[in-house]
Amino acid sequence: MNIWLISLLAVWLFINLAYLASRVLKRNDIMDILWGLGFSMLTILNLSLTAYYPIWKIVLSSLVILWSIRLSLHIILKNSGKSEDFRYQNWRKSWGKTEWWRSYLQIYLLQGFFMFVIALPIIGLLSKSFHPFSFPKQNLMYFPVIVAVLGLLIESIADYQKTVFKKTNASGLMKTGLWKYSRHPNYFGEAVFWWGIALLSFVDTYLIYGIISATVITVLLRYVSGVPMLEKAKEGNAAYEQYKKETPVFVPFLKSGKKITN
Repeated sequence: MNIWLISLLAVWLFINLAYLASRVLKRNDIMDILWGLGFSMLTILNLSLTAYYPIWKIVLSSLVILWSIRLSLHIILKNSGKSEDFRYQNWRKSWGKTEWWRSYLQIYLLQGFFMFVIALPIIGLLSKSFHPFSFPKQNLMYFPVIVAVLGLLIESIADYQKTVFKKTNASGLMKTGLWKYSRHPNYFGEAVFWWGIALLSFVDTYLIYGIISATVITVLLRYVSGVPMLEKAKEGNAAYEQYKKETPVFVPFLKSGKKITN
């Protein structure tokens, strides 16, 4: 069977299991935990489809699996002992009796679609059974790996800093550490990570898949499901309004006067 169809089917089965788990647990934010693990699943699946394991496959797989496990563990610890995330609670209330099927379509099936799209370069690269040259050439691997690791570090440090802060300031506003330079440094770090992964595909025929993948995750984080939802939840908060004037919304240092430009 075609690798793309195998991967698409795997994603569909994965999100269906996630949906069934959400019905049992009665909380849709389970998908936030499983989102990262879905990429580990696709990585392991496509890595196992061939017996060809050059160093670049190991590096790519290690980066994706490390990112996914860290993200899932962070969300598990963050949500432990808490009620369902406010975003999902709001949807549950607004959808009413249609929640059961709208959740499946607008949370699980939609995220499954984006998971597949974002994983395009991973699927393409890991499914390679042979390459006649040294792919990617050793010197071409350094920069993409550095970018991906940098993004992972930014995301991890930002999440850790906020976790520590919230232990003693549950309702406080985080404005120190990386949060001094960006209002959402964790999302920025995640975008950087995926651009690093995308760069690995630039040295082969999957260049367009890398561009699509990184662009989609960046747009989602900055303009759709990440930043906008959290910013909206803070509307009317005087302290946060001041914070907005002082700090760029996404890319550190990117602002002009009092008007945020990024």
